[in-house]
Amino acid sequence: MAPNFRPKELLYVPNLIGYVRLALVAYAIPEHIAPVASVAVLCFSFLLDLFDGPIARWLDQCSVLGTVLDIVCDNTGRTVMWMKAAAVRPDFTSIAFAVVALEWLTLCATQTQAYLEGNRALRLPSFDTIGASGSCGRRGWWSEPELQTRTQETLEEVGRGTPVADTAVLSSQL
Repeated sequence: MAPNFRPKELLYVPNLIGYVRLALVAYAIPEHIAPVASVAVLCFSFLLDLFDGPIARWLDQCSVLGTVLDIVCDNTGRTVMWMKAAAVRPDFTSIAFAVVALEWLTLCATQTQAYLEGNRALRLPSFDTIGASGSCGRRGWWSEPELQTRTQETLEEVGRGTPVADTAVLSSQL
């Protein structure tokens, strides 16, 4: 394991939610499970995805492990969903295969690019940084100064470098 990995991260509440999501996805895989039941289980897994990030920030339990686990749960759930669709409608097989392949290749490509550029946000061998999931604070969301900075950065990027006069007004409208 990486030197900065802390075993207690395995039991962080958001990571426990991730394990439940993986178990739900695994339950939906077998062919003897009715398609409607599989969809319901997968939908519940996707619903849980709404909570793990905010809970991680609220409990100050952000970790690279959690970020990677969330991505793997998302991709795996969508993979099973597409494969189930292909099983019910064989004419979807080519589309399902293409979407699944594209999604996993995109994950591999973005991680390779991040590694080559020196961005350590999700480089798997290193568990010493917080992933791209945002700020990890007790409030559960970005603080006002962080929101202003992110708003300014976004507006500058969209405006191709043109600074915006007052981000405090813009962030108060969000």
